[in-house]
Amino acid sequence: MQISHYNSFLYIFVGIIASASIYFSRNSEERGSNFFSDGRNSLWIISALSLFSGSIFQFWILLLPVLSLSVPTILIMLSLIFSVLLPILLVKNKYTIVNRFMELLSTNLKTFLFLVAIVFFVIIQPFALLYLGEKIIAQFLGGSYHFLLVFLIGVAGLTTLIGGKKIVAYANSMFGIAVIASMLVIMYLGKSVSAPLMFLQMLFAEGVQFFKNNNFIETNWIIGLIGFSIITWWMWWIDNSAFHLQGKQSEQRNSNAAIFASFSLIVIALVVFPTQSFSETLPLDVPVATSMLVNNELLVFFFVLGVVSVMVSAFSHSFQTIATIVVMQFFHDRVLQNVEEKHILVARLVIVLSALLTILYIPFAQLFGAVTLLVYVQYLSLLAASIIGAFTVFVLWKNLYKGGIAVGIIGGMSAGIIVVVLPYSGTEILTPLLTTPYGATTGIFFFSMFCSIGGSVIVARRVSKRSIVV
Repeated sequence: MQISHYNSFLYIFVGIIASASIYFSRNSEERGSNFFSDGRNSLWIISALSLFSGSIFQFWILLLPVLSLSVPTILIMLSLIFSVLLPILLVKNKYTIVNRFMELLSTNLKTFLFLVAIVFFVIIQPFALLYLGEKIIAQFLGGSYHFLLVFLIGVAGLTTLIGGKKIVAYANSMFGIAVIASMLVIMYLGKSVSAPLMFLQMLFAEGVQFFKNNNFIETNWIIGLIGFSIITWWMWWIDNSAFHLQGKQSEQRNSNAAIFASFSLIVIALVVFPTQSFSETLPLDVPVATSMLVNNELLVFFFVLGVVSVMVSAFSHSFQTIATIVVMQFFHDRVLQNVEEKHILVARLVIVLSALLTILYIPFAQLFGAVTLLVYVQYLSLLAASIIGAFTVFVLWKNLYKGGIAVGIIGGMSAGIIVVVLPYSGTEILTPLLTTPYGATTGIFFFSMFCSIGGSVIVARRVSKRSIVV
């Protein structure tokens, strides 16, 4: 069913939230200094709702390789609990220790990681977001969806451009409320807590099938748990925190936000994912029930409203992240000390360029198809597992040398490239376990730890020999 006659309501809804976020952020006591943070006095629930709405699209993509497991909900629950609670329990002063870790990276290594991150946030992530968003919106809005996509990207870019992280936090928190409200309405009107699942099947179906056809579906519970936990750890603590210049004053608020967002996603998993396999073991009456829901205009409207909300949130978060890491790369020390007008000017230029590029990607999003989702997961696993492996050794081993960190990150990424490339070459050297996305993530993570320890031991021996010679 197409609901193109509801387009005006979607435009009005997005416009109202964007305007309200600008109004509330402009009337707060703190102004320009919050372009790269959500403010010292912001409530943690605002950060939590913002984190929740901005991460849902990413969470959906990450679920695709694990949905065929017999009980995916349990894996999702354990992974989210581990990835949120372990850093809180084991790592004190999380944001301080991240800064200390970054200080040990050489200039060349920082530049390399900057380029790797830019490729992900500027090219890979926008294509994955556009593929999912365009597919579901086009199904219900017909030929009018292109202008809506341009409008959503434009609003996300404009709000981020005006006020940076502060406005993004306000806007995304309101979009988060809209997402939760939409789910509740769909459950109520659909007379079933699994009603959202029937809509999400349309979103997941092609992606899950693509992973199945290429044998990238997880089959090992332990490996899948470790790999998925590593990726969600990155999502909560690196992507959503370290890139945003957080300080000690916001540490507790961000911890609360991560807990809220993570456990909200657990609740969603419990509600929308049955304890059976995602495809073959669904009840026989599901297609009939889904057809009835899809033919209900009001239900379809609220589902599209939720999708629109998470799309704007995801793009806003992405634009803010790109701007922040660019400014951090070129003005790191000065930005940490004091945010100046030139820093904000550079960030705004980056936001404009990112939004324009994303709009230019729209005609090509469906051309590449579901392969963009696979590339997204593989690239993210390579990036996250390599850095988190070295970071884990750094946390556990306080005397880790700078050379050890470099060897760990480069070694992990090199192993990741090999793991990704070899299956396409027809070589059967790797076991099927490592060819799955989270199997590869687990292998890269441990290999990065091994390289970090080995590299640091070698550096320590060289230092000892030099001391003896002197």
